[in-house]
Amino acid sequence: MKNYVYVTGGKGGVGKSFVAMIVADYMATKHNVLLLDTDMTNSDCNAVYKNSKQLTIECVVQQLRSEDTSGQVDTSGLLSTFNLDRDCVVVDAPAGDTVLLANAGSMIDEMCKEAKAKSAVVWLADSGDQNAINGLSAVFEQIKNVDLILIVKNFKSSNDFDLLDKSNTLAKFKALPNCHVIDFPKIAARIAKRVKTDKNSFVEMISDSTPLGDRVEARRIRTMMHKLFESVGL
Repeated sequence: MKNYVYVTGGKGGVGKSFVAMIVADYMATKHNVLLLDTDMTNSDCNAVYKNSKQLTIECVVQQLRSEDTSGQVDTSGLLSTFNLDRDCVVVDAPAGDTVLLANAGSMIDEMCKEAKAKSAVVWLADSGDQNAINGLSAVFEQIKNVDLILIVKNFKSSNDFDLLDKSNTLAKFKALPNCHVIDFPKIAARIAKRVKTDKNSFVEMISDSTPLGDRVEARRIRTMMHKLFESVGL
């Protein structure tokens, strides 16, 4: 393994799977990617990439539990994400994995060092969301030593990030030399529908089979995010 990217957001409904797919799409321009979809109920990533739809991205559904039945943190799911060796592994983490990261997130850094792989944690933060601040605060000590931390401001709901921007938590992260804060633009509803409902990958959306308007918009978003990921060293 050369790269390990853990995409999270601490809760569901923030667009994490969409971001995981665009991360995988970017990494697939350089490596063969194993995309791990850890949502056992709504496997959005797997719905898009199943049946070897794109040769450079293999998607597998794999359980990643934060706690066992006794309430103790169960790290076996996290550790198992390192079992399948690929050039690049992208993990679309489940909702509510903050407990796991807050207790065992340092394993990402440790396991990647053992494997001589580059480690990255991508945290998707919603606008006006106290949960993002609380979650980031809870995992700071555990993830601060990974090679790259990307805090992604998701403009899906609104442009109001005052709560996050003025927080001591974000200031702590921004003081780290390995942390970058980037913007994820609001995605046109028709593009989101193509992913969520029509199960289109970005490669499909920019193909000639896609109507011109959607194709141009998908290419614009894809190019923008690829350049942004490249600029921060992902």
